[in-house]
Amino acid sequence: MGGIANAMAPKPPVDLQKDMLAALGQYIPFEQSIGNSDVGVLLGGTPSDLSVIASDELCFPADQVRRLSSDQFSDIRFQGQMMNGTGFLSGLTPGVQPGTDLDITNVIRVYVDGMSINYLSGLDTHEYYNGDMSSECKDYLDQFGFISQTASINSLALQVYNQEGNAIALNSRNVGDYLDLPAGMNWNIEDGDKLRILDSMNLGYVLNGIRSTETTRTMFSSNKVEDDRYVWERVGPWFGMFDISK
Repeated sequence: MGGIANAMAPKPPVDLQKDMLAALGQYIPFEQSIGNSDVGVLLGGTPSDLSVIASDELCFPADQVRRLSSDQFSDIRFQGQMMNGTGFLSGLTPGVQPGTDLDITNVIRVYVDGMSINYLSGLDTHEYYNGDMSSECKDYLDQFGFISQTASINSLALQVYNQEGNAIALNSRNVGDYLDLPAGMNWNIEDGDKLRILDSMNLGYVLNGIRSTETTRTMFSSNKVEDDRYVWERVGPWFGMFDISK
């Protein structure tokens, strides 16, 4: 599955992000507040004001719960343009901020090369929850959701255009004037005017939750938001004990 999707009319970053996710299915767009959080991370708050409650390794350690991925979207190519301004880059590139020379007249062209779906092993999650998971983590999971699946960009490039429609030359000395990159991000400059970010970046996510009683465990899942609230659906049967009374 693949091809090229184009959205060349300049759009706000969050709308461009939604366009990209539409090619993969139903996902909630990542927000800057949770950065590049991975599967297994526990989140609290509302969709527009999230906080990381616990790291992925705290309640879903990788040596107990496998991280799996699908490359069915690896050949997708996406091109689009976004307007600079409020909500800069949204959740497209966590940590990237506008440089001092970037202003409202600039347009940023975005090139996406390949996407991936990453998820927690359902079987491992089942066995770990029923076995070695701590009571503290089970208490957390009664109160907070966890990222069960992410849609990520394999590689992304950015070009900055001036108001005359010309690409601005970039190099290692001036790139920070336009795109302020976080420490540790891997990148290079291509063709003299294109910033290539080499790190995988999460674009959207699915949130799961578990509610337990003495006799039942019910899993819920959310892949969309309405009025700044997660829309939950029950998933089951899970653990062979699906509570149909609620």
